[in-house]
Amino acid sequence: MTLSWIPNAVTILRILAAPLVGWLVWSFLTHKSFEFREVYAGLAFGIFTLAALTDWLDGFLARALNASSELGAKLDLWADKILVFTVLIGMLTTYPIIAIYGLVCLSIRDIFVMRLRAKRPDVNLKATFLAKSKTAIIMGAMSICMLAYAFAMRAAQLEDTEQLELMITISRIGLSIFVFGCVLSLGTGIQYFLAAAKPMQDGHPD
Repeated sequence: MTLSWIPNAVTILRILAAPLVGWLVWSFLTHKSFEFREVYAGLAFGIFTLAALTDWLDGFLARALNASSELGAKLDLWADKILVFTVLIGMLTTYPIIAIYGLVCLSIRDIFVMRLRAKRPDVNLKATFLAKSKTAIIMGAMSICMLAYAFAMRAAQLEDTEQLELMITISRIGLSIFVFGCVLSLGTGIQYFLAAAKPMQDGHPD
């Protein structure tokens, strides 16, 4: 019995986890109870982090089982986007500026790269190391914020002002890393553009 279906199944699990994570993010940001906020934030952190780690796991399994495919590559690409975008949508009501900033930056970049790939099928525009790095940075920043928020809610319940201030600082660091990741994402768009433009400069018109 072939096991080539396992990598794609892992990727699909990441996609299925996205709506739950988005709901948990919205819940821990809007619930009135500090206790429930702590629980929701902790669950969001755990499920999101596990889902993010499957981004590495499905690739590892695809190579180990010799099950790499074009479908798997596309599923993997969209799974990352769906997971990140769902978290940002969950943030909209509480942190609209950060959420809209992320949605706009990432959407512009993704639409631009998709158009490049459609117009230049003759050029290798597969995900670069920098593009994969920006995804890891953005997901890592989101995990930091979720975990810091969970501990902040615990500190709020215990009225531990010192720990609360520390967790707020850590969450701000996480948000700063997220902003950097979005800027880096736009930079990868430029990287793809230069890769697509090079054949044209070498005498192969579009």
